Amino acid sequence: MPTSVHRKPWNQVFSPGRRIYFLTRPEWRGSRRLQARSVCSNRPAVSLYGHGMAAARILLSVVLLLWISASSYAEQSLRVGLYQGGGMPLGGFAQDVLKQVAQENGWQLTFKEERGPEVLSMLERKAVDLVLNVPHTDPYKDRYLFNKHPVFNGWTELYKARGSSFDSPVDLDRKRIGVAGDLQLRAAQDLLRAFSLDAEMISYASASEAARSVTKRETDAAVLDRAFSLNGAKAFDIEKLPYAFAPYEIRVVAADASLSLELAAVDDYLAIGRQDGSSSYYAIFEKWFPADRSYHPPGYSLWLAALVAASLFSFLFGRLIRFRTGLS
Repeated sequence: MPTSVHRKPWNQVFSPGRRIYFLTRPEWRGSRRLQARSVCSNRPAVSLYGHGMAAARILLSVVLLLWISASSYAEQSLRVGLYQGGGMPLGGFAQDVLKQVAQENGWQLTFKEERGPEVLSMLERKAVDLVLNVPHTDPYKDRYLFNKHPVFNGWTELYKARGSSFDSPVDLDRKRIGVAGDLQLRAAQDLLRAFSLDAEMISYASASEAARSVTKRETDAAVLDRAFSLNGAKAFDIEKLPYAFAPYEIRVVAADASLSLELAAVDDYLAIGRQDGSSSYYAIFEKWFPADRSYHPPGYSLWLAALVAASLFSFLFGRLIRFRTGLS
C-alpha cells in the first residue's frame, strides 16, 4: 500500500502545467485544516466551497450596490433658489421647466424665492443647490457655474405711451424713463451712454408698475423685458418701439461642480425640447407666454410707406412722360 503523501490544501490554486489532484476523501490533520488524500489526475480540481463563497460575495456586492443606488435615487432632493427680478412670468416659466426635468429624473424640489443678491448669497453659502432665472451676463457668467443651454432668450425693449410723439431712442434725451430690475437698469444706462443722452431714470419694483407709470404720464418711456412684453404688456395702454437691445440668456446656476450631473440633465432636456415645436418645453412656453400674433405697426412706419410709394410713383410717372415725349 503506498505511503500517504501530504498534499497541498485542496483550495489552493495550482500553476498551469503541474499535476492537479482532486478530492477523494476528507481527512483532518493537526492544523485543523481540511486536507485531502488524493490520487493523481490531469483533470483540474474543482472547489465548490471556494466558488460558492466567491459567488455569494459577488451577489452580496450587487445587492448592496442596487440598494445604495435605489436609496440615493429615491431620496434625491434639490433646494432651488429663484432669482427674483424678471417678474413672475419668467420665474414661473423657469420653475415649470425645472419641474419637468425633475419629473423625468426623479428629483424632489424645494423652491426658495429671493431678490437677486440674497439668493446668490444663499448659493455661495450652499444654502441652495441650484438657482433659476439667472442672466448669463457680466459679472455672473465668470463667477458662477452655469448650464450650457439657455432656458429663455431675453432682451430689453422700449415702450412709450400710445400716441406719444417720440419714435426712436434718440428722442429719450431729457425724458423720464421707468425701469424695473437691475438688468433693465444697466441696459437703459448703456443705451443712454451709447447715444450720449441725458435722461432721468426712475426705478420701480415691478415691470407692471413701470408700465403703469407710462400710462399715467408719470414717465415718458419704460425699459421693459421681453418676458413682460410677451405676457403682461397688452394689459396697459402702451406702445412698443421697434427697437430691441441688450440681449441675454437665462440659465441655471449650480452651487459647485458636484451638481454637474444635474446641470447636464437640464441641458439634455433643453437641447431636445427647444428643437421640437411639439415638446413639453414649448407647451410650458405657451402656458406662460401665449403667442400674440396680432401686429400693429407704429404710426411713423405708415408715413414712411406712403413716402416710398409716392417716390416710386413719381419716378415711374416721370419715365412714362419722357417715353411719350421722346426725351432721353
